[in-house]
Amino acid sequence: MKTNGKKIQPADKELDRLFQSLLKIRSDLLHSESQKSANYPIHPSYQKSAQNLVHYLALRQKDILPIQTQLSERGLSSLGRSEKHVFQSINSVLSILARLRNSDPKIFEIPNALDFKTGHLLLEKHTLDLFGAPVHDRKERIMVTLPSEAAQEPKLVHDLIEKGMDCARINCAHDDETVWTAMIGHIRKAEKKLKKKTLILMDLPGEKIRTAPILIEPEVVKIKPLRNNLGQMIQAASVRLIPLGGLFSEGDGTPLPIPQSWLQKLRVGDSVSFADTRGASRKIIITKVEVGGYLGECKQTAYLSKNTVLKAKKHKKFTITHFHPTENSLTLFVGDQIQLKTESSPTTAATRNSKKKPLTEAIVGCTSSRIFPFLSVHDRIYFDDGKIGGVIQECHRDYCKILITHAKEKGSQLRSEKGINLPDTVLPSQVDSFVEESLLDYVTKNADLIALSFIKSEKDLEQILIKIKKKKASSLGIILKIETQEAFLHLPQLLLRAMEFNKIGIMIARGDLAIECGYERLAEIQEQILCLCEAAHVPVIWATQVLENLAKKGCPTRAEVTDASMAQRAECVMLNKGPYILFALDTLTKILQKTNSYQDKKKSLLNPLIAPALYSGSYSRL
Repeated sequence: MKTNGKKIQPADKELDRLFQSLLKIRSDLLHSESQKSANYPIHPSYQKSAQNLVHYLALRQKDILPIQTQLSERGLSSLGRSEKHVFQSINSVLSILARLRNSDPKIFEIPNALDFKTGHLLLEKHTLDLFGAPVHDRKERIMVTLPSEAAQEPKLVHDLIEKGMDCARINCAHDDETVWTAMIGHIRKAEKKLKKKTLILMDLPGEKIRTAPILIEPEVVKIKPLRNNLGQMIQAASVRLIPLGGLFSEGDGTPLPIPQSWLQKLRVGDSVSFADTRGASRKIIITKVEVGGYLGECKQTAYLSKNTVLKAKKHKKFTITHFHPTENSLTLFVGDQIQLKTESSPTTAATRNSKKKPLTEAIVGCTSSRIFPFLSVHDRIYFDDGKIGGVIQECHRDYCKILITHAKEKGSQLRSEKGINLPDTVLPSQVDSFVEESLLDYVTKNADLIALSFIKSEKDLEQILIKIKKKKASSLGIILKIETQEAFLHLPQLLLRAMEFNKIGIMIARGDLAIECGYERLAEIQEQILCLCEAAHVPVIWATQVLENLAKKGCPTRAEVTDASMAQRAECVMLNKGPYILFALDTLTKILQKTNSYQDKKKSLLNPLIAPALYSGSYSRL
């Protein structure tokens, strides 16, 4: 085949096919504009962002890997970093291909299109609107979850702000308004002293499904005095003798239930003797009589069982029949069966034989009774951020039976108030039932940002946005926590619906996401969330276990340092509480500053290498 007297080469045919493929993609993007964002009330500052998001969604509906390879081989943009300016990226490539084909490139120049510079500036503007100006020579903001102790420790709050905390997170799933008000007061006071604005994010708890209090009556109670390294007693073991059947008030000492008639004959200085489970003679000296019981001291280690006999002068012997249930944990092994019941059900541990094989099932309470009608056999269930996993074997109206399939070889401890995840179970949302008006009143009056942890669909978000608008809190920043499969799958609609507000952001709650979607898919999913938000010019908070080992134990793992450098892809990074949080905050700042010198989101910045050994025999220390 010839054209203008010249024979068309195979390379020209390939170029033409590439050009036509990109033209088709461009046409689909133009068609998508009239299909999607028109149904949403978009804030003026997000108009172009909404359009760009729709373009990006249309682009990512296709498999463009073959096109990307061909573009890269010609030294052209493969569209792999086109998120912030999708249409302009395609137009630019088409313009170059048009020149190579001797066509007019001007037909791809659209005056009002979102250009490269504007795409970058829109994300910067939206981040500035939401989080304020960056500090400490880093463009990322740092958020820190405040511990309960921050209410009594103003210096901790002051030091966090001084070290570079841009935003303080108050988790409303813990503590109460008294504690939160104290925290906020310390933040505002430190702001004035340091002359540095610090935002307050209040995280609404939502409907968190957790284990109920695990109160277990022990078979044996151990009392032990405090000794130094030489074995010398520093403090006697404290014992509290309480009326049998009476209320147990929290206080010092191991509680021992005793009949009231037996107790009332005791006096300060009396001795209560017994032989412990090993046959060792022991005694408790009564030191104090007070409302709710008798305090005593034991100067030797002793083990008491439900058959231990107590003796005292002028008293009949008394045999202990039970102990007061105490906060405890269940040890679960792979292969165990447990029952998950409503919260009112008493917790019981499994009984085991000498080889630790369970003879009876453990019973665990659940804080949400409404989940049981929606459970199905073979549904997966996880406890405590995935540390313990199982499969549902039987479903009943108010309980289910679970086979434990994932736990440590030597057993995993399940404690009270640990989260329960049901990745295979679809639970209908009940936003109205757990967004308390009083809490929403408090948050809208005191917070700069509000995090919504229960949003799964566009309908959920619409309900809460109506509530916020009724509070006349349109200036409040809205953070959507993406922590479930449903939220992730509905992310495009959630972004477009949230664009009704000027200040919006997305938090990648990686802990729950890993359980919901599978650990093996977490990297892929967090990457897709980052890309979608970048296309929408919506700032992202990178959350869950950032430098957690460092914050809690004072020493980071190599993996978490790499993870912290990856956090540079987001506009804000969240640290959780821990005794070494100030060290973690300082370390994160240094990591982000260093990462910014060679990485800008997905783009590598080719600064000179640290070790140019090929060209020079000299070197210098880092």
